[in-house]
This record gives sequence, structure tokens and C-alpha cells, in this order.
Amino acid sequence: MFISAKRVHYGFDFCPGYWDWIATRHRTGVVYSIERVFLEIKDQQDELADWVKALPKDFFLSPNAASVASFLVVSAWASSQRYRLPAINDFLQTADFHLVNTMGLAPAGQSARSGLGRDG
Repeated sequence: MFISAKRVHYGFDFCPGYWDWIATRHRTGVVYSIERVFLEIKDQQDELADWVKALPKDFFLSPNAASVASFLVVSAWASSQRYRLPAINDFLQTADFHLVNTMGLAPAGQSARSGLGRDG
């Protein structure tokens, strides 16, 4: 989401309010992302990398036991479909795979319903 937003509709120079809104919604406990997204972006040499590195560390949630257990289920599902092996391998190595597995992840003390950007 962040990479596409930066490239297409919400460039930092064109729409800085979008990025401020995300940070503000995080401070109210509504918006989070996952650690794997941070790892995928942080080493780039651009404004997005600078932005993710400036966010509070608790913005990016670490996997928990439930999300790790779901890795097997999702990877088995992907492998059982009629996708080509290179496409499966690519998917399993991206942040997208981890996002699918952590949809129920929430920060300590919060419900999963409010943990990943679902508003109320």
C-alpha cells in the first residue's frame, strides 16, 4: 500500500497530508502495519524509507504465534493453486504474504478488530 500510494496518487510532494493522516491515526490506535513492510522499505533511498524510519517502532507489528501458524496454511493454499512455481516463490517472499497472515494481529492490549486500520 505504501509503495503504490507514493508512486501513484499520494506522493510526498503532492499530498503530504495523506502521510500525516496515517501517522495521526496510528497515534489514536487505529492504523498499524507489519514488521515485514518496514523491512521491505527501509533500505530504499527515498522519501518513503525516510518516512517509515521516522515512525514509532510500535507502528510495525511483529508476527505472533497465530500469524506464524497461518504461514503454513497460506503457503499450502498458494502451492495447491495453478500458479507457476516462480510466482508462488515470489509471493512467499514478499510483505504481501506476511500481510495475509497477520490480518488478525493486533498490538498488545487491543483487539484485532481495531489493530490493523479497521475503523471501529
